[in-house]
Amino acid sequence: MRNESIKYIVCALVISGGAGSSAPVGAQTTDCGHLAVSSHASVPTVGDIQSLSRCRDSGAVALVALWTRASTLPSAQQAALRYASADLRDSRIYDALRNVANDATLPATARLGALQVLTSYFDATRKVSMRALANPVGEAVAIVADYNPQVGTAVLPVTLPREYLAQLADLAWEDPDPQVRRGALFLRQQFSFRHPADTPLPAGAISLIAGCGSRVTIQSTADVTVPIDLHIGNAAEMRSYALAPASAASPARVMLSLPPGPIVATVGSRTVATLPIRNAPCHPGQIP
Repeated sequence: MRNESIKYIVCALVISGGAGSSAPVGAQTTDCGHLAVSSHASVPTVGDIQSLSRCRDSGAVALVALWTRASTLPSAQQAALRYASADLRDSRIYDALRNVANDATLPATARLGALQVLTSYFDATRKVSMRALANPVGEAVAIVADYNPQVGTAVLPVTLPREYLAQLADLAWEDPDPQVRRGALFLRQQFSFRHPADTPLPAGAISLIAGCGSRVTIQSTADVTVPIDLHIGNAAEMRSYALAPASAASPARVMLSLPPGPIVATVGSRTVATLPIRNAPCHPGQIP
């Protein structure tokens, strides 16, 4: 797993010309017109696709057009398209990536490739390999330092983080392609704990169950791990917990002994469960 992550980072840096080699903002290569024309070829060269990332405006337009037929390109061209799109952060490319990732009529490889690039848009310090997306078991998202992608002329929306995490949830919960569902769930689980405020949770995924005396059980059926803050006794005291990913068929539970008073559970400032009254009876033999 470690070797795969290292190889992926090296490959990404080689294709983009090095982590710090992006042209300054406002810079354009003199061959942008040629590159835009060559991108319309039935099979553009890998080098021409890679070079599109240096063209802040025409490069973005060409990359968008290539994403509309990404699934028809050879694998080497698809890889170059992914790397070039990650190296040029532009809202037009972002919209095209979202459309490809959502299109259930496309092959899983093209859709997972779009998710790979969207992940770099969400967090430029993270790189996920196609291998990890296709087979998430035991894989992790690599950390990349000193990576400076080119900024396109169409600025990315400020809503991108929330939209990205919402799209992952939709794909993980509802997509008809099991490979896309697995890849989206893998990414969702990678980022949920660090971004709890924007991570969607099904209604009722977190619940509080009163027990005998001071006992309270936190139950989660969420498919991700998120920090759960318990505000006890009119928020006079707060404690934090995290439960492993679970499901409705196999919930995660932890029983606690908490001070008296109502309890409010929040995730990223969202209220996800309340327990205003704690008067559950004690069973014979239980000590309050």
